[in-house]
Amino acid sequence: MPNTVQPGFTSAPNAVQPGFTSAPNAVQPGFTSVPNNVQQNDESINKEMAEQNEYYPCVGNTKYVFRDGILYENSMPKMNCMIRILNRYHCYDDINQRPIGEFLDLEFSVYNYGNQYPYKYPLFNVDLATAQSSKVLSQIPGFISRCRKPSELNDFMYCYINDLLMAFPHEIIYRYTLNGWKKNLRTYITANGAIDNSLMNYKADGDFYLNDCFQGDLYQEYLNMCKTLKNSAQMKIILLYVLSSFMYSLFRDSGVTMKHTLVIMGPRGSKKTALAQCFTQFGTDKNEIQFNFQSTDSGIQYNFKNFADRVMLIDDLSPSMDFRGKAEKERKLETILGLVGDSGTRTVNTAFMKNNADGIDYSVRGGVVITCEYFYDAGSESSIARAVVIELQHDSVDENMLSYFQFNTQILESLVYRFISYVTANYILITDNIPKNMQYFRGISRKYKFSNARYYDYFAHYMTTGNILANFFQPYLGINGYQNFMFELENDLVGILKENDDNMKYRAPVNVLMCAISYEFKSGNVGKWGEEFSDRRLFITDDENLYFRQMDLPGIMEKFFRKTGRQYVPMSSRELGGLLETQGYCQGYQEGSVSRKGKRYAPYDKTRLMSIPLVKIEEFEQQFEY
Repeated sequence: MPNTVQPGFTSAPNAVQPGFTSAPNAVQPGFTSVPNNVQQNDESINKEMAEQNEYYPCVGNTKYVFRDGILYENSMPKMNCMIRILNRYHCYDDINQRPIGEFLDLEFSVYNYGNQYPYKYPLFNVDLATAQSSKVLSQIPGFISRCRKPSELNDFMYCYINDLLMAFPHEIIYRYTLNGWKKNLRTYITANGAIDNSLMNYKADGDFYLNDCFQGDLYQEYLNMCKTLKNSAQMKIILLYVLSSFMYSLFRDSGVTMKHTLVIMGPRGSKKTALAQCFTQFGTDKNEIQFNFQSTDSGIQYNFKNFADRVMLIDDLSPSMDFRGKAEKERKLETILGLVGDSGTRTVNTAFMKNNADGIDYSVRGGVVITCEYFYDAGSESSIARAVVIELQHDSVDENMLSYFQFNTQILESLVYRFISYVTANYILITDNIPKNMQYFRGISRKYKFSNARYYDYFAHYMTTGNILANFFQPYLGINGYQNFMFELENDLVGILKENDDNMKYRAPVNVLMCAISYEFKSGNVGKWGEEFSDRRLFITDDENLYFRQMDLPGIMEKFFRKTGRQYVPMSSRELGGLLETQGYCQGYQEGSVSRKGKRYAPYDKTRLMSIPLVKIEEFEQQFEY
């Protein structure tokens, strides 16, 4: 098999097997055909081969001739088909940064009863083509071997394939398992080649591609995109998140990975899914959303790595009255937020599998956008903080602008394409400046006093991407325009993050539940220890604790939401009790081997009651007011 050449190193386009000589401009051997005639002896066949060599130069002396529907090797009939190499690839594993073999696009032309039947085999491993050729060929309809036994066919195929490789007339294509940035090449690779077009023989697996087909004013179109949402600050965040995702590897290699999900939340009919699909998806992903909250955990997590340096869209987290289905969706959401928020790399151990497969990689390598009808009621404060939320209402989207960009998809694609081209042209400068800019913008963000330290990183990340975008638009902006661009972006970004920070605190489920408990506690319908519970009297106190029945928690929440006039996503008593326990407000109890959230008390006929220390309620009320 030909030597595999590491991309990024200098090599002749057509690598030649050591020990063989390849004639210049060699054509594919195995396709020198002669008209049907009477049986020829060895001498006449060799003479015919020599004559054909004048017109079809091959490797050394031509020893492969096709005539009367049979491929001959040195006048010996071998099989009733010939093979053509359509493309030749050196493939590389992006995850382990190592070559994984040489692959071919092969076409088998089988001749049977005077007719030709072509069969194409994409990405056909060279080792498989030679070592297991008898198995593969036996699966081709109409194939007939003229060899005496399979081992003879394998030996013949080994020689034949290698001669075809030596005479392959086109450039070898270097193929990566994933799209995205290749550090050794300093460019972005897609299924249709490198973005800057200087490395045309480099491609990525899959069907993700980008093209530059728009001829208009991209800066003006960027301004128009920002008008798609009536709150332009929200639209800027979406666009910057997309551009940041396309630089995910560059930030990660600088030690400042983008560690958050973008959530687009709104009621049904608010155009959130249409907006996300229009402005975050490219190529064939625009046609159909691949993932939603009905997808399996493994299906979503396995595909994280396939969305390297771009955006993965997960659609439709919607309320469900089925508590089991609701809990499953929310558990899935927590997992996604955790993996993205921690820049998670998780490998499943497959050593126990019979085929001894490599570990299954669940690495996050790009941005993730989630659309949902509710969000804050679905997670804990720590997981909510791993997302930046864009909250829409029914009238948030300018439908005319959205329709314009849905119809003219090439505008956003050209913006991303040229942005990546700009980053490629300034690769060293940009990658050197990313950690410096992140440090600078983190420093100036301290004056905004976010309650969660993650928001300082989010601010720095968006501002660093915005700085690169402003430099990209420099010909349109000028000096003053550049300063205004960054000043407006900072104000818009702070407004969105402040809103997120407040919502994280005041709309996290456990905090809302504690506010509901506090509201009911202050209503005055509280009994003393030993008094009975009733429909109106839901709390009992002693000198230290507030006691209540777990089954009453959903009613307490519903009453509070009616008072505040906010939308309520129902939660079960089990979910609400679990929040109080996991967040440290209630103490759990162990009964034998079973963990309980409440304790049985004799004055209440051994009814199991949960309790919260009064001091914890006071501490909570000092921080949260509704």
